[in-house]
Amino acid sequence: MTRTSFRDVAGLPDPLLTYNFDLFFDSIPGGAGLDSRGITIRCMTTALPGMQIDQVTVPLHGVEVNYAGRQIYTKQFTATLHETRDSGVRAAMRGWMEFARNNRNNSGNYKTNYARTAEMAVYDDIPNEIKRVKIFGCFPLSFDDLQMDGSTSTSAQYNVTFSFDYTEE
Repeated sequence: MTRTSFRDVAGLPDPLLTYNFDLFFDSIPGGAGLDSRGITIRCMTTALPGMQIDQVTVPLHGVEVNYAGRQIYTKQFTATLHETRDSGVRAAMRGWMEFARNNRNNSGNYKTNYARTAEMAVYDDIPNEIKRVKIFGCFPLSFDDLQMDGSTSTSAQYNVTFSFDYTEE
């Protein structure tokens, strides 16, 4: 093997730029706030969910051998959503969460009604879609407090943590 050179690096394809994405939900349950396209447009940042394999260690006769265990998903991802003066993001997330579980009414819903499939599309610079990841069983677990600050002029945004079951590429 020869040492890596400029020629090797210059021969790589163009980089994947992190702003070339869209996060789509098939719908937003709960009937409040934004529709799914409104969430897509307001999504500033998110994460492409990862996965891992449990490590199984077998200690025998003074040594340890590691094996691959079950494949598991990270089960959560966060999206930062830009808020507008209509408070659509807050209304949509609260509506969705209350649709799933409502403490005031001591009621809830079945997962088939509140969980949604999300899709993350990743684009190159042309823009061609180069990858689409389906994220199954999504629902919001939390959205952060909205920090208000009278000493600056910044736009409001919510960090929303979503639960999911698994992904397909």
